[in-house]
Amino acid sequence: MSKTFVVFRNQLTLFFSDRGMLIFYFLAALLTGGSVPFFIRDMATCIYFAMLLTVTLLIPLLADSLAGEREKKTLESLLSTVIKGSSILWGKFLLSIVFALVFFILTTEIAIFTSLLTGAEIGFTGLHWIGIGLLAIMTFISVILSGLYQSALSGDTQSAYTMIAFRAFPLCILYMAGLTAITRIELHFAVYVMGLFLFIYVAVCLIYLVKIAKLRQATYFENVKYKKRGRKQKVRFHETMRKSPMRSVFAHEMRYLATLKLLLFNFLILCLAPASACILGYYYLGDLNLNYAVLLTALMMPRTPTNLIAYSIGGEKVYKTAESLLSTPLHVRSMFLAKMMVPVVVSSVMLLISSSLTLIAGNIVGHFMQQGTGYMYTTDQLILLFPVSILSCISMVLITGSLSARMKRPRNGLYISSVLGLLFVFPPLSIVYWTENHLLWSMIYCIILAVVNRICLEKIAKRISRPQLMNWI
Repeated sequence: MSKTFVVFRNQLTLFFSDRGMLIFYFLAALLTGGSVPFFIRDMATCIYFAMLLTVTLLIPLLADSLAGEREKKTLESLLSTVIKGSSILWGKFLLSIVFALVFFILTTEIAIFTSLLTGAEIGFTGLHWIGIGLLAIMTFISVILSGLYQSALSGDTQSAYTMIAFRAFPLCILYMAGLTAITRIELHFAVYVMGLFLFIYVAVCLIYLVKIAKLRQATYFENVKYKKRGRKQKVRFHETMRKSPMRSVFAHEMRYLATLKLLLFNFLILCLAPASACILGYYYLGDLNLNYAVLLTALMMPRTPTNLIAYSIGGEKVYKTAESLLSTPLHVRSMFLAKMMVPVVVSSVMLLISSSLTLIAGNIVGHFMQQGTGYMYTTDQLILLFPVSILSCISMVLITGSLSARMKRPRNGLYISSVLGLLFVFPPLSIVYWTENHLLWSMIYCIILAVVNRICLEKIAKRISRPQLMNWI
């Protein structure tokens, strides 16, 4: 146990040494807790955002915990000391749970203070807050245990991130369902519902505690998946070099993406989220509003290119392949545009699938539950769904790619851009809830995004060069 606290203190020291990330975390909590109550005067929704943001920031922290040590070649030297692998894991567990609780409480407290300033009613009793706190603690424990286990078995942070996100976001959605249940039903029944959700979380925690207990010291040294993937990536890159420069890079990135089956499945789950939001909105509020799907799409879509481009560009620096890539005859601009096209194409396909599923789900509910009522997107909703969402994806590609290339720690670029992606939901929120002419303001916002993207793309294209990239590396 003493060695576990030694690891925890060491991790805590490293965490506080990065002053820039500390400022970033504080600004993220301040921005979310201070702005959401102005748009949605519902405390439960503010807590939803606080939980979603906390889990979003917790996932890369967990992915970097052990898989990151393996990538940086520091895990072997760390495990060769007298400190056991289990002590390292539980030390990182303590850091993760402290971070999650502090960040969630800070964001929630800021949201409560902002709600009081705006005159909104909190509407929660002391028992409600006890239930909210217990569910949050169990959510973080289950997410962290599953995340550390996956990070211990993953060969790199990219695969670890995908595996952890695949487990963390369903647990986050489970928390939202539990919070909705205990705050909208009678107190007598809320106790039983609370017990049911706590039982589910305890079961998840016990499963991963057993899996972690079965890990052995040699397990932490396993790096088979990473080596195999590297060989496949190298062979495919040489095969695509025969094509045109831009096409070769694009084909290489797409073929490599096709090998990440779990990541693609994760994208498919995200496509179902807007349709699920509409159905849940109808179930709890009695009204099927397609604006919920539009706003959730505006929140969800920028995250897809963020993850893809961060690992595409930042991964070249982490895996030490950027120097060899730049030494090839490929043009720098061709590489940049090809890498940028991949997340934009993937996001566009996801957008088409997601909007179609939402429309199908809405019409099914309208046919069976509302006596044949049909639903169709309005013109302003279509503008927010397609051109605005695609332009937002391009903006996030430019932001994330620049941050990942320029920062000494590429993962910090992913952390920062992940929260910056939340900013893209506020203009659609303002258009839907604060303006009367939705169509006019949707067109204005679309034009602004197009102009800003064009200017940023031209400036980046002019400044990008091999010597400049080598300096960033």
